[in-house]
Order: sequence, then structure tokens, then C-alpha cells
Amino acid sequence: MFVRSIRSYTSDKTVPPHFCDVAIDGSNVFLIRRDPGSDHCRVIAWEDVKDQVERAIRQSRAFS
Repeated sequence: MFVRSIRSYTSDKTVPPHFCDVAIDGSNVFLIRRDPGSDHCRVIAWEDVKDQVERAIRQSRAFS
């Protein structure tokens, strides 16, 4: 499994803040967000994120 940090490149900070990790396991891709001050983390499939963002973009265009 390959894991890489996702950072906010639009930040003014010298080191862009960490947002989440992306984990790639073969053809499966997940975003992993660790809860601050806890050992818990939240995991969501990239396809779920992508589908919801694409749907939101389509809906926003309908209201423009």
C-alpha cells in the first residue's frame, strides 16, 4: 500500500498544512483523515468523494 500526504497548497504557510492522506492499494484509493488528538481516523473511498464533487458541480451549474 502506498500512502502520501495531501496538503493545502493555497496556504500562505511555509509548510502547507496537512489535510489528509491518500492511500492506494492496487486499484483501490482512499482518503484518510485523522481525528485531531485521537487515534481514530475516518476513511472514505476516492470514488465516493469524486462522485459527490462532480454531482455538486453539476448542481451548482444548474443554479447559475
